[in-house]
This record gives sequence, C-alpha cells and structure tokens, in this order.
Amino acid sequence: MKNDHELELLFSISQILDRNPDIQLVIYPVLQTVCEYFDSPRGMITILNKSKNDIQIEEAYGLTDLEKTRTRYNLGEGIIGTVISTGISRLIPSVAHEPAFLNKTKSRLQMEENLAFICAPIKIEGDPIGAIAIDEYQNNKETLEQHLRLLSVISSLVTQAIRLRQRITEDREQLLQENKRLRAEISDKHKISNFIGNAASMSSVFEKIAFSCRSDSPVYLTGESGTGKNYLAHIIHHNSDRSDHAFIYVPAQKTLENNLEERLFGSADTAGLLKNAHLGTLYIDEISSMSPIIQEKLFNFFRSGTLVNPVTNECHQINTRIFASDVYAESDQGPSTLLPSLQDYFSSIHIPIPPLRNRKSDIPLLANHFVSNLYEKHFIPIKRISSSAIDLLINYHWPGNVRELSDTLELASLKNTEGVIHPHHLPPTLQSAESTKTAFSGSLQELMDTYEASIIQDALKISRGSISTTAKLLKISHRILRLRIAKHSIDTKQFKTK
Repeated sequence: MKNDHELELLFSISQILDRNPDIQLVIYPVLQTVCEYFDSPRGMITILNKSKNDIQIEEAYGLTDLEKTRTRYNLGEGIIGTVISTGISRLIPSVAHEPAFLNKTKSRLQMEENLAFICAPIKIEGDPIGAIAIDEYQNNKETLEQHLRLLSVISSLVTQAIRLRQRITEDREQLLQENKRLRAEISDKHKISNFIGNAASMSSVFEKIAFSCRSDSPVYLTGESGTGKNYLAHIIHHNSDRSDHAFIYVPAQKTLENNLEERLFGSADTAGLLKNAHLGTLYIDEISSMSPIIQEKLFNFFRSGTLVNPVTNECHQINTRIFASDVYAESDQGPSTLLPSLQDYFSSIHIPIPPLRNRKSDIPLLANHFVSNLYEKHFIPIKRISSSAIDLLINYHWPGNVRELSDTLELASLKNTEGVIHPHHLPPTLQSAESTKTAFSGSLQELMDTYEASIIQDALKISRGSISTTAKLLKISHRILRLRIAKHSIDTKQFKTK
C-alpha cells in the first residue's frame, strides 16, 4: 500500500510538471504536493547563483515572503549549502541537536526535538544547481530514510523537467538566432542594389522598382526568359511593408490545370495559396498560361478580396498583394492570352525588363558581380575577368539573358585554376566567329599584336594604370612599355582609379 501511495505521488508530480512548459509556474504546486504528502509544515526549493556563489530560495511552502527574501546561504554553509556543495543528500533526525542546522528563515521559533529535516540535491548532468528540502515531524529513522529516498526521486523528476525546459529554451534561442541570421541573409540577398544595371534602358525599371516597394498595388513583370523577373519579384516583396509575411511562388505553366485551381483557391480540406499568402505576397509566374476560366476566377478574387469555403459557404476576407509575370519579347505588344480584365488590373505597375543584348554596357558590371559571389558559393577565388574575355561577353547576343551570363561564368570558374577568367575558359559558342562577330583573318604578326595588346591591358588593369607597376609585372623597361602602349593606341587613363 505504501508503494502504491508513493507511485500516486510521483504520478501526480509528473502530471504537474507536464502541465506547463514554464518551470516557474509548476515549482510551487510540486512543492505543495510534496509537503502535503509528507504532512510537512515547511518546504523549499533553493537555487545556486554561480556568478555570486550564493544560494537563494526559489520557491517555498509554509514560509512568509519576509522569511523567503531574508534567507541566503553561501556555498557549503549550513545543511542546504553543504548538500549543494557536495551533491550528497542529508538527513537530520532532530534539528534541535544539529549544530550545522542554522534556521536562517527564523520560521522555527523553537527547535523542537521531534522536528526532522531532509534535503536532496537538484543536479543537471551531475552538477548540483540547487536543492529540495522539507521539515517533517517524524522520529522514526527508517521512515525518514525512506522519505529521503523518495525526495531524491522527486528531485530527479524536477531535474529532468528543468533540463527539458533548458533544452527547449536553448533550441528556441538557437532557432531565433538562425531565423535572425537567415533574415539578415535574405535581406542582404534581396537588396535593390543587387539588381544591377546602369544602361539607359534600365532607368525606368529602377524608377518603377522604387515605386513598387513603397506601393501596395499589384505588379506585372514582363520580359524574355532569364531577364530576372522572379528575382525582381523577391526584391520588391522583401523591400515592401509586407516583407515580414509570406512570399508564395506559383509556377502557373508547370502546374496541371486541375491542381492549379485547387492550389490557388483551396478545397474542403485544405487552405489555398491565396489564403496562405494573407498579409504577404502571391507571385504567379507566367500568368497568361492559365486557362481563361481560372483567369476570370482570379480576377473576381482580385476585385473582391473574398474567398468562399466550398463546403460551408463562409466568406473569408483576404489581404494579399499580387505579383504576376509573363515571358515575351520587347517587340511583342503583350501576351494575347491574358484577359483584358487582368491587363487592366495590372496596368498600374507594369515593369518590362529589357533583354541583356539591349543593355550591353551592363555586362561588365553583372559579370564582376557574379564573379565576386562565386567564392561564397564554390569557394573559388576568381580575382578578375581578362579584358579579352570581357570583350567576348559583350559581343555575344545572350539569348538566355542574365541567367545565361551567370551560368556561363559559374561554369568558367569551376574549371579555372588560375584565378582569372580568360577566353579559353568560356564556352565555344562565345568564341565562334558567328556568335561573337570577332572572326580574324589577319597575318600571324597581327594576331600576335592583338594578343600583346590584351596582355598589356590586363596588366594595366591590375596596376590601376601605373606604368611603373605594369612594367614590373611584365618584366620590361618603362621605355619598352611606353613604346608598346603607343603602338597599340592604349589609353592608360581608363585604367586609373578615380
């Protein structure tokens, strides 16, 4: 019977500890349950403050607030201080005959003969961090020893609960730090300055980007494949007032018609993407590939902002910003398969992104940007791109646009051991006469002169236009270098740092 009562006590304490993840809210109910079971007038849980090396009462049963606040122990002081210092439980059959019992709480007006005191350490991974102790009117030593063993088991339950809470707290803190790091990384990745372009054709694009970030209007992005529509959609979202909420991407062309409607609007069992994007942004890639029926249904939602549950007919007001994109060339008037109602809906902010072949002055900027990011991705230290390689990049027509340029430079870097991207690192398509318009039919001397000019230009780029440094790099005299510069009509001013 006694064992049954003990099991009931331990079960009750386990239930209390499981009741709330905040250990502070369950310590007192645990202590109260223990004291009532032992018929104890007083009990306390003390915690060691390692930074101050002192011990304070964390929670108490049968003590006044004054008695709790005025009680502190040094490590090794009194019974409690000794238990926490050594990690060994103590049983005091009679506090009246124990010199080490200090009665610091002053709660015992008379040190009664039959008042016992039992104390067990609370340990985490073998390291004492506190103690649980109770007074007990009991003079049977065997019973007291049994109660001390039970109190040690209760201490272990409290320890496990504390450790579990610590792990939860540590995991939560780790997740918060990781979330903070990822947010910073995303924020850095989606800076407006990362969408690179100084060409005249890009000025209106950047004006519309800035307006889109301040606005809450729908955005329509158009341009050839690989121009950066998806990346720009992320940039606008992450620089808008909705950046703390979801950005949901919907590849319309790659999703089956039946699945697309259910994914967008949901079903009886699942919420749709439109609802999941509440307060955030929904981006539909290649929206004109959708059937007219779904386009019409989308427009009705855009106009009303209301979703209707197909089973209960309940209406849900949804606040979602809509981005959409389509692939078409600059010469096209627009994708004819997009309903006129949707064309009107997206007319407030339409951002057509020019193809790379129409902004060739941006190619060196983009190329250097991609190369500088290669180290983070592949740990390949590419220092620069040679002048002759830049010429090939500029003269190529880039049917795959910015994406093709990025992929080309990544491939060139993966097979590079020199730290410099030269023409021979680039794909053959860039080096062919047809694609680059750089076919050469001159003599051997003319070919050698071209190669010599390229080497001198590369050296001038490294030295930032310094004749002295360039001569040292090429291991020739200043006089010979100046003669070669004059021979090839190289303007050294373009290499000087402004």
